[in-house]
Amino acid sequence: MIDDANSINILNHTIMSTNFRNNMREVMKNAHRFFKVTGESFSECLKRAWVVYKLSKAMKVKTVQFFYQKVSGEIRQAFGTMREEVIHDKVKGTGKVKNDDMFKGLSEASRSSTL
Repeated sequence: MIDDANSINILNHTIMSTNFRNNMREVMKNAHRFFKVTGESFSECLKRAWVVYKLSKAMKVKTVQFFYQKVSGEIRQAFGTMREEVIHDKVKGTGKVKNDDMFKGLSEASRSSTL
């Protein structure tokens, strides 16, 4: 009985540890991206990355009003949500645009080399 409880505690700790690492990775990637785009200090970019992380967590459970700054410096107001029951009919497919011309050059090149 004690071994089962220990196993569950270790498993929970491992899952929490993995989630924490993934969340930190997401925050750090965003901070680095903001740093490259804006040229602001890394500490400011890290603060913004945490705000974005908290905003995305809030958007998963409710509709949120937020303000963001464009690269040009303009500040905009927005409302957003990531709740599946609200957006399910607005998202279509995988989100990737199909490109019919993607292999056009390749197929033409293979045809001319065989002739």
